[in-house]
Amino acid sequence: MAQVKRGQQMLRRLGDLLVVEGLITDGQLRQALTEQKGKTDKLGTILVSLGFITEELGDVLFSLVNVARLSSLDAEDVLQRAIEKFRRRFTTMEADLNARGTSVGSVSPEELERSREAVKAQERTR
Repeated sequence: MAQVKRGQQMLRRLGDLLVVEGLITDGQLRQALTEQKGKTDKLGTILVSLGFITEELGDVLFSLVNVARLSSLDAEDVLQRAIEKFRRRFTTMEADLNARGTSVGSVSPEELERSREAVKAQERTR
């Protein structure tokens, strides 16, 4: 049961990042999460089915894989490094917010963005 709750929290956090990046609105995220309850569909699938994120995103991803190939880069390796960077930054954001007595799920998208920018700035000074 704890894993299910953790998974739901992670989905909410990832959804919040979509909001911060301006890809969806907070209302759209809430609607998608409500739609997801009791289903096995992934959040991304629901966001597409509701029309909040278009399927053209797949075309963009395919184009990026081609750019990597033409640049003699391994797209999977590049993606893996990006995922690792995301995890590192997100873990730091989460720890910083927890140290301030709050959490990723309880702050506004704007505060989440400020936290993300602070983590990026910390990385640049290292």
